[in-house]
Amino acid sequence: MLDKADMEFYRKATLNVLEQINSLGMNPEDTEKAKNLASLFRSAFKLNVVKKRTFHEPEIAAAKSIYDSLGFCRISSVVFMTAMGLADWDLMFIGEEDWYGKKPHHYLRYRPTGKILDLTYDQFAHENLKIPYENGHIANDQIYTTIMSDGKDFAKVVGLDIIELLKQNSMRGK
Repeated sequence: MLDKADMEFYRKATLNVLEQINSLGMNPEDTEKAKNLASLFRSAFKLNVVKKRTFHEPEIAAAKSIYDSLGFCRISSVVFMTAMGLADWDLMFIGEEDWYGKKPHHYLRYRPTGKILDLTYDQFAHENLKIPYENGHIANDQIYTTIMSDGKDFAKVVGLDIIELLKQNSMRGK
């Protein structure tokens, strides 16, 4: 469990993520939807049941409890972009060899404006590490594998049917 200072840091990071969404340049309806999803995910990251059902192995779920958003970058990014419509988003990736953080990291780029949305940036900011987004590259080849594996589990535990979202968004051209 996080101490008081960590909980406050996490709360402020969540507000920062919502501000990132405000600055993406989406229409008001999509902005509201994105903020609701981000708030849902950020709340879910704090729950042990979400960690256990997403990461399955007890030791992995326990390791993810060090800081609440730790380890959710790929899964939450893929589920978010699926819910919002895949056509507008790129899944981005920085490999451990591409930065001093020495850990792989996933985040999103909103295609219409090229702006970055990082739902879990704070897992590194918490350790005073700045993510060099300019070193990232598109990792869209990881989307469907993630959807059908742990992404589906994460979506289910937060109350989303990721397969249904894919169908709905494909009918709307997103």
